[in-house]
Amino acid sequence: MNPKILAYLNSVFSGLGIDYSFLRKNGKISYPYFVGEYVEQPEANESGQMNVTFILNGWTKGSWLDLEKVKEQIADSLRSVVTTVDGYGVGIFYGNATPIPEEDAELKRIQITLDVRVWRNK
Repeated sequence: MNPKILAYLNSVFSGLGIDYSFLRKNGKISYPYFVGEYVEQPEANESGQMNVTFILNGWTKGSWLDLEKVKEQIADSLRSVVTTVDGYGVGIFYGNATPIPEEDAELKRIQITLDVRVWRNK
């Protein structure tokens, strides 16, 4: 994924007040916090469109409701965003969320999936 699009997502999460890092948590842990990663799929056609699944995992030692509130905030903000980022066309769409049990009963986790579509300039 283009670094400028990753920076755009970072700014969106930061603007929502979400404690977010890419690939691993950086700095002091405070709950809830979120870590993102992505999976790219090959360009399927001559339009230059790339489909990316962006996976955002969130953890808390508070209640499940804490994670659900952040999930709704993300879903409302990214339900259907179409924009340009430094010459790239970008569509971001909320996909789904799944609560995931952890071995540590005090720790709660949610996985949020965003569908990202990127159109490259040729």
